[in-house]
Amino acid sequence: MNPNPKLNIEKYEVDLEENVITFHLVEHEGTKLGEAVFKRVWGHQFSNVLSGNYVVSIKECSPEEFHKKYTPILEEYQQCGFPFNAYKPAEFCDDIERRSLKPIIITGQYGFSGWVLCEEIRITLGGSEVSYNEIT
Repeated sequence: MNPNPKLNIEKYEVDLEENVITFHLVEHEGTKLGEAVFKRVWGHQFSNVLSGNYVVSIKECSPEEFHKKYTPILEEYQQCGFPFNAYKPAEFCDDIERRSLKPIIITGQYGFSGWVLCEEIRITLGGSEVSYNEIT
C-alpha cells in the first residue's frame, strides 16, 4: 500500500458527548480507505473545509510550537473557558505535557487547515493501523 495516497476527507464528525472527532478518508477515486480518529479531544478548529480537500499532512508538534502558531486563537478560547492558560506560554506547555496531550496540526489542499488537541489519535488505512508520520 502506498503510505501517502491522496486521502480525501469524505466527511468528518464531531461527537461532543464522547469527545471524539472522526475523519472518514477515501482515495481520490472515491474508494473508502479508512479513518483518522481523535479521542478525548480538548479542543479543535478547522478552516476552509471544502469538498475535495485532501490531507497533505497530519503531524504532532511540540506544545511550544502549537502555542506559538495558535496564540490568538488559544487566547480567544481562553476567554470562553478553555482549561489551559493561553496567556502564559510556559504554564500552557507544562499543562499540555503533564496531561500527555498531543497537539496535532492538519494541513490539506485548497487552504484546508486545522488543529486538534487530544489524548490519542488512531489512523487506519486499508484495514491496517498506520502512524500519522506516514501521512506526510
